[in-house]
Amino acid sequence: MLTPIRLAIVLCVGPASAGCVINAVPMETRALPERNPTVHSFELPREELRARVMAGLTRSEQHDEPMFGRNESNGGPVIFEVREVGEHSSWLEVMKTPGNERDLYLDASHDPLWESPIYRGPRAGLPFLADFHVHLAESGPTRTSVSVAALETEVLNGSTWGIGSCGPGTFNRHVRVEPTSVEEYVVLRHIATILGVSSMPEVILPAP
Repeated sequence: MLTPIRLAIVLCVGPASAGCVINAVPMETRALPERNPTVHSFELPREELRARVMAGLTRSEQHDEPMFGRNESNGGPVIFEVREVGEHSSWLEVMKTPGNERDLYLDASHDPLWESPIYRGPRAGLPFLADFHVHLAESGPTRTSVSVAALETEVLNGSTWGIGSCGPGTFNRHVRVEPTSVEEYVVLRHIATILGVSSMPEVILPAP
């Protein structure tokens, strides 16, 4: 005879299922009046711009000025690991593309950035996760085009019951979602702030 815990494992874990979904909520996708820009040209040579951005994204700088706010509802501010082409980024396929040798990859280590203003539950935004590819392209001797792409975009919605490396238990349920342009522009504006550029428009958000 199966005990309750063993019965739960048999029912929830099968070859065609990732586990039983627990506490998931209906998700609303809010529309933007228009998309935010994800590219901006700065009046700086690429190497100077890159060095200043790197200096402004140290762990201590990010702690003092977190890119996505204090994020208290999700355990505190996300601190990005800034990765470059080289020994620490061999697994990042996007960084292997020719022309991306001087790019940066902002790795959030699977931590939620903030409550999404786009993907929302009945009471609040769902925790939003993403990494970012920051492409630096020379557009002249003294100009650099910076573009930001959000990768691995997900929200957390409920949990699942399953068996992990430490045995049976519940795990956050990750749901793939489309990039929104909101988070990309937040990153772009933060880079502008690091560079001393204060003329960037505010982030476009859904109507309240």
